[in-house]
Amino acid sequence: MFLFRGHSYAAVLFLPCECSHAHPYALITRINDIESVVVVVVVVIVVVVVVVVVVVVVVVVVVVSSS
Repeated sequence: MFLFRGHSYAAVLFLPCECSHAHPYALITRINDIESVVVVVVVVIVVVVVVVVVVVVVVVVVVVSSS
């Protein structure tokens, strides 16, 4: 996390290339005061998305295997 201090554009490099929110995130991180908040929010969003994807995959596998 120390890399985000003073390097607002460095944060963008840690995002996946396929992330559609990369550009808005890059704009937001130009404001250094809210940078840490943005990082936390993005991490939370990524975790939630990953959990949702895993749950959907598990449900699909269970439904397909049971039928």
